Amino acid sequence: MWDEMLKKYPGLRNPFLVARGDYAFSFELYGYRNPILIEYKVPLAAVMLFNVRQEDAEVSPAGALFGGHEPVDFCPTAECLHRIGSPEEMTAAYNKLREEADAKNKKTEEGKVQGSEGFVFYVLDESGTWGMKKCKPAMIEGIHWANESISPNSILTTCWNALENVAVEDLTREIVVELLQEEFSDIQIAKSEKRITKALITVTEAVYFRRNVKKGLESLPEVYKDLDFEKHRRGIMRHLSQFFEKRQMRNVFTALRELGVVK
Repeated sequence: MWDEMLKKYPGLRNPFLVARGDYAFSFELYGYRNPILIEYKVPLAAVMLFNVRQEDAEVSPAGALFGGHEPVDFCPTAECLHRIGSPEEMTAAYNKLREEADAKNKKTEEGKVQGSEGFVFYVLDESGTWGMKKCKPAMIEGIHWANESISPNSILTTCWNALENVAVEDLTREIVVELLQEEFSDIQIAKSEKRITKALITVTEAVYFRRNVKKGLESLPEVYKDLDFEKHRRGIMRHLSQFFEKRQMRNVFTALRELGVVK
């Protein structure tokens, strides 16, 4: 998936300030093709979140470095929603944003959340040093801290992320556990063994299902070969229905979104 973003934003490949050793950049890859806790409406997108200055590990927002003038062929930077001038304003904004997000957030049948995962406050103190404070809605905190085991969505996301580096045929429990250890304790991982096994099965089945959908697309009649789903929706779905049971057609549509056929 990152390969797609690098083609779209070639300026990400070797930013001058990173190549020179001055900064490290942090990005977020999001969208319904990269499933995480939040249910996104866009297929796949990338945004730059913050910079880390190498000489002292100070974290600052992307906008503080670029000042609204991103390098050529670079992805967007995280949007600045508010500018706050005092600790009192920050407390009020923190509580207001958290309450508003909680009121809007909705949990789906699949266990995802429609809405916001939270906000980040970048604080510049009197000495000119940046700091970072996270603000998460109560629903999101509740999901993350529900128990000592790891949430199913976190494990699923890790499995999908692992496929950035290995083929599904080579995806193993050991690879997933190694990635989980970057964020979770051995105790949490041990208490999540069943969820890890289930996630591996779910992701593997989804990848093979997607391959079957792609195979079905390869046999489309010539008139549908342009894969213009808006124009040929009925014809494409009717063709694919030859290869799948009726109860699977909803999953076929999901696979088409993940493949980028449905925009």
